[in-house]
Amino acid sequence: MNIKKSILLLLFLLICFLIFILPFRNNLGIGVKIVNDSHDRHKYAVRGSWFSLSKIPYTEVFSEYPQVATYFFALPYVLLETIISRDKILIDLSQISNVSHLPYPPRNIFLSNEIVHYYAVVFSFLMMVSSFLSISLLYELRKNHKNLSLLLLLPASLYFTYNRYDIMPCFLSLLSLYLLSKKQYKMSAFVLSIGMLTKWYLLLLLPIFLTYYYSTHNKINWSMIIIFSLTSFMIILPTLISSGIDGLLVPYKFHFSRGVNNESLFYLINYLSNKTLNTNITNKFTFPLFFLLQLSIVPLCITSKILSFEKVIKWSALSILIFMLFAKYYSPQWILWISPLLILDAIKRVDAIWIVLFDLITYIYFPISYTVFGINSIVFYIIIVLKTILIVKFTIPLFCELIGDNTIFAFAQKHLIRQIKLRFSNE
Repeated sequence: MNIKKSILLLLFLLICFLIFILPFRNNLGIGVKIVNDSHDRHKYAVRGSWFSLSKIPYTEVFSEYPQVATYFFALPYVLLETIISRDKILIDLSQISNVSHLPYPPRNIFLSNEIVHYYAVVFSFLMMVSSFLSISLLYELRKNHKNLSLLLLLPASLYFTYNRYDIMPCFLSLLSLYLLSKKQYKMSAFVLSIGMLTKWYLLLLLPIFLTYYYSTHNKINWSMIIIFSLTSFMIILPTLISSGIDGLLVPYKFHFSRGVNNESLFYLINYLSNKTLNTNITNKFTFPLFFLLQLSIVPLCITSKILSFEKVIKWSALSILIFMLFAKYYSPQWILWISPLLILDAIKRVDAIWIVLFDLITYIYFPISYTVFGINSIVFYIIIVLKTILIVKFTIPLFCELIGDNTIFAFAQKHLIRQIKLRFSNE
């Protein structure tokens, strides 16, 4: 991306940021979170308060996020302490301190907090920077029709860029892919490890990267495995030292104990099962089954040949789509996980149309339908069904294309064809 385009992109993002924090701070008072959604940013403010409160993450201040995210949530406080006295911050955080160990601190404890509002402004600015870097990398990674990278500025993607932190792992995933495309394998593994401990879903990319190297070099890249493992260990080491195994396991225990939300395929299947068969499928058997389905592309990937970087993009997209599809707890900000890969894989004009449609449906689902109609309305259910259908629509063509790269499938296919030919020849 040249300097002129970079400046224009940065100006656009900065204008969006200013609109976001000034006229739409309270969403014009209409009661619908059309631009600003403070809930998760306030949650991040509590999770990151360990820094100013001089407390230990995970044990003294609860966090359901991996280490890099939990450390990053403290960064706005670090920056704020350069312009606001630490004593002022501590006074404003005193109420948070009393409840910060709870999984879901009461919102009215900290929503009106002045420091938390400043925190949200700094946080969203940092996410804006991540968005700029992500779009720049998308632009560089695309071989043609580079302006498709601007699809990351669609309503839902832009909304969750400023209101959530998922644009950060999005950037790290794209940086790791970029380094892989430049054959900087060790640095790619290093960045991927940091990304994985920002959002765990990026662990899905490691088998793809390793299989790609093995397919093109006919040997295992042990240096990538060592660097990824060593980097991960060094990141979690402070938690192990300060909080022990119990502290390290806090976010994992939290997420494995979560139930089903109304936005997932699991919920839709269970809803239909209840209505048609009067059967509830939420039990100790189906949860592990769906979790295994989330990871089902990994064994398929490592028994396949990935001979081009384009196939790396496709396999990455398929892995994340499957992970999203079978998750028992779906979140709308996950669009930032998959949209960049869909943009990189887009070839025809219709591909871009589907990406736009997916983004618009996501924005209609959250925040519009979520706040206007509620999660138990028929309108919300219809939109969730449409969102799920679109994910399936992206998944099936990729699966059908990539299954041909699988060595086990190819062997079975050849064996089946041979058997059919033998049967016909005998007749």
